Amino acid sequence: MVSKEDVAEYARKLGFVDVGFTSAESFETQKELLESRWDGYAWTAESGFDLREGVDPGRVLPGAKSIIVLIENYFRKAFPLALTLVCENSISLTN
Repeated sequence: MVSKEDVAEYARKLGFVDVGFTSAESFETQKELLESRWDGYAWTAESGFDLREGVDPGRVLPGAKSIIVLIENYFRKAFPLALTLVCENSISLTN
């Protein structure tokens, strides 16, 4: 059987910044949050992509027991190196 550590190690070898694991149980707190802010999210249901359906992984992946979350840092790919150095080292652009 493949362990969480094996999955995390392989994901990092592939370049992911971090890996997380959670159960595939319904995300009730997220559901409550979406309902409380539905005025801002109602357009998703109207466009055919109802975010409320995504709070229950069992609806999307019946029989799922766990979810693996992979995190990739797009900042490194999209942000110019020169500006990264400025941000990280507080280098002045006027020097």
